Amino acid sequence: MGWLRKMLKGSASSSRIPLDHEEDRDWEEPCDISDEVLDGEREETHYATTLSSADENEADEDQQSDASQSETDDGQYYEISHLEEEDEGLAEALQRSLVFNSNPLCELENIFPPFPFSFHSTDRSRNKELHRPTCYVCKNLIPVDSSGQFQYRSNRFWQQKYCPAHARDGTHRCCSCRRLEPRDMTFSSLTDGRKLCLYCLDSSIMNTDECQPLYREVCEFYENLNMKVYQTIPLYLVERQVLNEVKKSENNGHHLFGEIRGVTMTEGCSINAIVEQSRIRDGNKTKIKTRRYKLVAYSEVVAIIILYGFPRLLTGRILAHEMMHAWLRLEGYPFISPEVEEGLCEVMAHMWLESQISFMSTSHNNHFEKRLAEYLKYDTESRTSHPYGTGFRRANRVIGMYGLKGAIDYIRMTDTFPR
Repeated sequence: MGWLRKMLKGSASSSRIPLDHEEDRDWEEPCDISDEVLDGEREETHYATTLSSADENEADEDQQSDASQSETDDGQYYEISHLEEEDEGLAEALQRSLVFNSNPLCELENIFPPFPFSFHSTDRSRNKELHRPTCYVCKNLIPVDSSGQFQYRSNRFWQQKYCPAHARDGTHRCCSCRRLEPRDMTFSSLTDGRKLCLYCLDSSIMNTDECQPLYREVCEFYENLNMKVYQTIPLYLVERQVLNEVKKSENNGHHLFGEIRGVTMTEGCSINAIVEQSRIRDGNKTKIKTRRYKLVAYSEVVAIIILYGFPRLLTGRILAHEMMHAWLRLEGYPFISPEVEEGLCEVMAHMWLESQISFMSTSHNNHFEKRLAEYLKYDTESRTSHPYGTGFRRANRVIGMYGLKGAIDYIRMTDTFPR
């Protein structure tokens, strides 16, 4: 270190302080050589000692600075690693806080269930094939047209889908509930050609004697409405051919509309009434025994004739309808229009069905009888033919406004419905 050596030399040469301005003196003091040598050795020894001590101090300072720097670096490293650990812990806690609990009620697939099918053409055709309905009659798949649409017909009440071909291929239909005959069931054949399903056959009334309890029940229904029929009117169950002959002999035009299931006779004639039947079905056919009756017109109403073989509910509905015809004749309503008369008769049949439905709701009748009563009520309400359908809606509206007695009293005076 040259700068230190120069500084030490300078300090040694200037160690002697001048007295009385020695620098202005032009003479030199004599000096001893041995003193100079000694002074040089001393100076070199002092310089070496000073240099070694300076080196030691410098080394100590370097060690101390290295130690302090090491301690500082260790502290900084500890602080940095500690902060990194805290940051990592905070990040993990933040990430956990953003994760929802796997609650099945909060999962998106439960809130928004997957669509039942995709909009791809192949998927649509595959799903349509899986949900393709089956024909109620033949149990085959419902046919599809060229555009891929299902081609079927359906009963509005029973909701039974069937192929359109069965409506014109001669498939039998029950004369009571109007359902088609499925391939796995054989309908019972009545003697006049009508078909009856096995469910309707269970409660069917096959002869005149079997119908008498139901006839008395309908008479009590009228009596409870203060519309008692005081005349004893004969009741007969007949085949369709006999009913058609009676219909031709009657001059009342309102009996000529639609399918005829019953007639209230006002003229005398002779009929063959069913008095006995055989429930032993030979090839699903029913055998009957008839007796001929001669009916004489002693009053406005001679007899009530209805088709045999219908189930109890449909037979009672027809009886309630025909009893209203008889009541109007006996009470002096001879000049009312067919729409008014048939409308009142349909309302009475509808009211009787409602009473049966109300009774069956508190009893233990089988399920099909309840459904059949609802179907007959629905059929009465949904008719569109004239005068039955239009007459029922007008009569039902008037009776709802003025009551049964008020509507009948108004019709007695005006022969028509109130406006």
